[in-house]
Amino acid sequence: MNQGYYDSVRKEGKWPSIIEAFNASAAAFPSRIAFSIYEGKERREYTYEQVSGYIRNTALYMQEAGVEEGDRVLLIGKNSPAWATGYLSIQAIGAVVVPLDVFSTPEKVEALGLFSSVKGMIADVSWLEKMKGTPFDASLTFRISLEETRDTDISL
Repeated sequence: MNQGYYDSVRKEGKWPSIIEAFNASAAAFPSRIAFSIYEGKERREYTYEQVSGYIRNTALYMQEAGVEEGDRVLLIGKNSPAWATGYLSIQAIGAVVVPLDVFSTPEKVEALGLFSSVKGMIADVSWLEKMKGTPFDASLTFRISLEETRDTDISL
């Protein structure tokens, strides 16, 4: 990359936020690989253009669910392209990411979720199931799965 690219993503002498840097990379290199993951022996790749679409759709869904700038959204799951996409989707609308350790206890996740007054949850299916029926789950306005499923509002 050349200095011109870095100059294009800086604003008034400041480095960009993560979502601003991602969007600049997506605009400059839409067909390049943004994320990859091995599923068994097979490698899956996602281009910047694909990930940008997932971010837009997820961000729009959260906004339609009532999430506004400054609201908190809980994020918990395995390290994956979907986790990163969830993180970027939350940032895209100016909401605050509340990332929790995937090895936390359900009691800790519920307590921190309630304490943080999160509006929604983006999580692995196992975490969505662990929280089902709890007071925390009842407080959420949306649930997004990091894995494909039919049991949540949407999946990344």
